Amino acid sequence: MKTLTLILLAFALVANSQLNELRLVGQYYGEAAEDHFGLATTFGDFDNDGCEEMLIGASGWDDYGKNYFYDWDGSWPTDPAFTFQGMIEGYSYDDVDMNLGDINGDGIDDFGLVDYVFNFVDPSRLDIFYGATDLDTLPDWSMWSDGPIHNFGTSLDSCGDVNGDGGNDFIMHILDPSDEFRGFQIYFGGNVLDTIPDWEYPSDYFDCSGLGDVNGDSFGDVMLLSFAGGPPLLFFGGSPMDTIPDLVFYNFAAGGVGGGVGDVNGDGYNDFCMPMRFPDSTLSRDALYFGGPDVDNTPDVLLLNIFGVIYPSLRSIASGDFNGDGFSDIVTTPGLPGTNSVHVYLGSAWFNPSPDVYINESVMHDFGSTISSGDLNGDGCDELLITHGDYPWFNQGMCDLYTGPEEWIDFGAGVEPGKLPHTPGWYKLDQNYPNPFNATTTIHFELGKASIISLVIYDLQGEKVKELIKPKEMIPGGYNVSWTGKNKVEQPVSSGIYLLELRVDDYREVRKMVLVR
Repeated sequence: MKTLTLILLAFALVANSQLNELRLVGQYYGEAAEDHFGLATTFGDFDNDGCEEMLIGASGWDDYGKNYFYDWDGSWPTDPAFTFQGMIEGYSYDDVDMNLGDINGDGIDDFGLVDYVFNFVDPSRLDIFYGATDLDTLPDWSMWSDGPIHNFGTSLDSCGDVNGDGGNDFIMHILDPSDEFRGFQIYFGGNVLDTIPDWEYPSDYFDCSGLGDVNGDSFGDVMLLSFAGGPPLLFFGGSPMDTIPDLVFYNFAAGGVGGGVGDVNGDGYNDFCMPMRFPDSTLSRDALYFGGPDVDNTPDVLLLNIFGVIYPSLRSIASGDFNGDGFSDIVTTPGLPGTNSVHVYLGSAWFNPSPDVYINESVMHDFGSTISSGDLNGDGCDELLITHGDYPWFNQGMCDLYTGPEEWIDFGAGVEPGKLPHTPGWYKLDQNYPNPFNATTTIHFELGKASIISLVIYDLQGEKVKELIKPKEMIPGGYNVSWTGKNKVEQPVSSGIYLLELRVDDYREVRKMVLVR
């Protein structure tokens, strides 16, 4: 069993002014009440142009449903490039948008849209659109339910290659009111996709998540979750893949929230996160589980909120690489008194459970009801899309699109627990990496006590180029700060040698950095 790492810093209360601030670069609105705009969202490079596209669904639009496809054309999109509309009244097209990865093996992301029925008379349908440079609005593959199934594909996800045949597979939930089948089905990807399920698991659970490879056996793994609070079930992929859960997670908090979050600590194994209850507390907590050959059902880290206490995610848990450092970052939606919030935790080799980004909005507008991420402008850093499900009222819906700052500060990054000296005045400044660098470099320093910090870059003439951290008090821990080679007015600087100055109270240390364009 792994040892639970619950890192509770003495200075867990981090001031809002210390955290990274995301920039709001787009807002998108439903057209009318009950549109449910933004209930389903996803990203992916569906037209193979090197930038990811953004899909936003409005399942209640005009009693048919409508999807909005936004593309990067050199600026943040304001209007959709095109839309997908439902064709049958009384259908919800769609309640689910999902990037399914490369289903047909052509090297381009594909996506699925679910058209499910509310009239309990007609069958529901899953449409898959193969990505292409000439992407259109016609589905390339469709599968109909056997009868009037309301909950058909209401949970849908890519699950990687679960059987080791080289194809990208997907998993979906089905609830047949006739009781012919209710549970989960996996369909193997390939050049020819059929409508016969390749794996079935009967269950009353409602949600599923593809985790990627969490145990390092080269097979994709999946998790099933219950809205009613039943224990999550983790199935390791295999050839063949069996129907016996490999891990059972007791004390799960109700709500069906959680799933894969990528490789948060950079050890080569995918990780996962979900809200859990524990015998020592009546509170639920967002628990992070690190993947590995001995992955188990004991949480490795319990996430804290902005106030240094523990609240569980109510609506969504997601991930993305928002600072472009190669580590997956976690996004959670803990509910706080009187408000809904979104927290972002930057990944690092020694993960810190305190948030690096905090956004809060009105609970009345259901802020954070859906979250998703993708690299819309192709700069190597993901953007974050957050839905206000009840904005302004009556489920019309609105989505906020955020991008990150030019330079990120990773609070509490890169320090092995128990290895940080706590002697007064102690600090450490590492050489930036990489050095020399071309596009961006990371500066790492550590503090032994709360100190007044500044971090400034100068040229060889002593002129101030960029103030990465203005003088402020910072808590003990390790910090990563990125520099993108731009000056204080966000213009690229020329190649050359630059001086990095770290001031810690009355102490000062300098490092040379080499920028090569």
